[in-house]
Amino acid sequence: MSLQNKYKKFADAIALSRESDQYKNAREKDDMITPKVEAAFKEEGYEVHSSFMQGSLATHTGVIPLDGDFDIDRAIAITKASSPNNPVEPKKIIKKVLTDHGFSDPRIKRPCVTADYKSKPMHIDYPIYRVNSWGNYQLAIGKEHSDEDNRSWDDSDPKGLNDWITSGTNHQGGLFSSALTPAERSQFYRLVRYLKRWRDFKYTSKAQREKIYSIALTIMAKESFCPCVDDEGTPNDHTALKDTLEVLLKEGNYFAKNWNDSVSLAVNLPITPKDDVFKGNGESVAGILRNRLNKLFDALLEVDEEESEKEQCKILRKQLGNDFPEGSDNGGTNNSRTKSSTAGIVGVSYGA
Repeated sequence: MSLQNKYKKFADAIALSRESDQYKNAREKDDMITPKVEAAFKEEGYEVHSSFMQGSLATHTGVIPLDGDFDIDRAIAITKASSPNNPVEPKKIIKKVLTDHGFSDPRIKRPCVTADYKSKPMHIDYPIYRVNSWGNYQLAIGKEHSDEDNRSWDDSDPKGLNDWITSGTNHQGGLFSSALTPAERSQFYRLVRYLKRWRDFKYTSKAQREKIYSIALTIMAKESFCPCVDDEGTPNDHTALKDTLEVLLKEGNYFAKNWNDSVSLAVNLPITPKDDVFKGNGESVAGILRNRLNKLFDALLEVDEEESEKEQCKILRKQLGNDFPEGSDNGGTNNSRTKSSTAGIVGVSYGA
């Protein structure tokens, strides 16, 4: 069995969509609570423009959480004409709806309303937007007791971000961006899932894990993506992951060494408002994240040098977790081992 088949089994084992059986409880809760939020908005005089999914389920990059805590990322948009000047007011309405329907301790955070379900491992985030007649979105910013100086409607483009992630453009090429084939786009989604599961597996502390934002990993992967699919449409996920990591670490300009030898990290949104995802706090996670990504990259190189499928899979399971299948050499070496690319990555040159 080829190593690609192992990657495929791994991808199938960790993939999560809104239709997945594992997401059933969260899907049912979302289907129940969203109409109630919309009804409460209408009662208050807010005209609901739309509601839509955000995050990994909207971009085909969801993974089954190792801790069993499923996320609901549901955005609500109201028309600008019906929106209040104070962006916190609609947040208070959502907080009450969540409190009345089984969610514990809803909290109004700066970008959204968030809560956990009382009896099931489930978490919900509700960002609120207002949208004008031209389709421009603004995000409701402010905590429950924020004063006028600390609350606002900020320009945002949530659907534009989803479209950028799922687009058929290979952004790794910069000004020379090329189109992705359907097979290459599917490979990109799988690579993002691999990186998210790697993050979840390696960061055993929830507090630390939550600081390695999924959107940051997704943006870095999209901007560094090096597809590897042959002319017949057969993918090689191992090589694609290895080459993508090499570009991310060496050419991505995400990590920078400071004057005091500490490491900083900045990942900018590719669309409005184009802010740093880490909001200037990347230095707190940069050193460990870079070191662990380097170890992952080194492990992928080690797999290339290993002929035994059993040993290859053992190396990968140490990085990606036990959902990556075990290998079996059946008494011999693996003749279909992953080979290192000797030609390098097209269009990428590395300095000293």
